[in-house]
Amino acid sequence: MGSFVTNNSKLQKFTKIIYLIIILFLALSLRVFKLDHNSLRTDECLTFWIASEESLSQLLTVVIGTKQQPLYYLLIHFWIKIFGTSELSLRLPSVIFGIASVFMTYKLSRILFKSQEVGIISSCLAALSVMNINYSHDVRPYTLALFLSLISIYFL
Repeated sequence: MGSFVTNNSKLQKFTKIIYLIIILFLALSLRVFKLDHNSLRTDECLTFWIASEESLSQLLTVVIGTKQQPLYYLLIHFWIKIFGTSELSLRLPSVIFGIASVFMTYKLSRILFKSQEVGIISSCLAALSVMNINYSHDVRPYTLALFLSLISIYFL
């Protein structure tokens, strides 16, 4: 009887991991769908302009002058050097942070509520959130801020 319970418990854990993988794939699909369909908007162009400064000192001077958060612009600055400046390429970091936020929502919910089921449901809601999907399509620091906030709470 003991091995049956252990096997059943392992099967339930495995099933929940499969659910999480499906949710993360759904989050990826929704965030990548028509990612480069629209042109960059004004605030996204500002992000590109700031991040494409030649030197780091110029970039930091502009960021400090505009009272922006420097981390995202530094990340985009190096991202541009590696992956180029296409609209798709510029938006991918936001997609990555959006998907990472879905995963961190799962981790945080699982710990706070001591339930894997709640973690799965929470991550599913985060994956399907229209606001989160829209922010993942922007070359702006919103998804990075969400991701860093979730990590901060997780490690608190």
